[in-house]
Amino acid sequence: MRGGPVMALYCFAWFQSGETANTPDLLRKRQTLLYTLLICIPAIVLTRLLAATLPFSARPIVNPDLHLRLAYHLERAEFVGWSSFPSDHAVMFFALATGMYLVSRRLGLLLYAQAIFLIALPRIFLGIHYPSDIIGGALIGFLLAYTGKWNPSRTFVTHFAFKLQEYSMGLFYVCIMFLLYETAGMYWNLVHTLMLLSHRAETFFHRIPRG
Repeated sequence: MRGGPVMALYCFAWFQSGETANTPDLLRKRQTLLYTLLICIPAIVLTRLLAATLPFSARPIVNPDLHLRLAYHLERAEFVGWSSFPSDHAVMFFALATGMYLVSRRLGLLLYAQAIFLIALPRIFLGIHYPSDIIGGALIGFLLAYTGKWNPSRTFVTHFAFKLQEYSMGLFYVCIMFLLYETAGMYWNLVHTLMLLSHRAETFFHRIPRG
């Protein structure tokens, strides 16, 4: 109920168009959709950098003064050491909703509702984030995605992607589907792969004889 429906709507918006191919309006819409997907990657990186550099804020779920009841599927240990502000989920899903809103108001409002009721409020209810974490993340996501309204920023970010489309339509859509898949899972597969590779590399270099 998180990333899957959003990516399905992105596919729907990509192909649901009354315009003929290569019209300026169709290109603008597809540029905006692709721009939003691509901008989510640096948005998540920025969120993690902010969480690491701003004053540490413990998650509500690990704050004993709040006396929160723990949901059956959550473990407090999972959130120890993770700063609460800002919410990376709010950043991503409000960015995706904003990008969609620039293309289709009805679909954009639907994704805003999803971001509020299925992403933001449950994370507050479960004690994963404070309301301020969600609001801060939502503002970051909105501002970053709203830059897709301007043609220079859209063209700059999506230029090489559409060059790939001219070179090979099949390869272009393979990359698009991989991007959709990873975005739906908030890039956890890539993160886990990088962590595994880092661990393997560290182990390998530790085994190299010194001197």
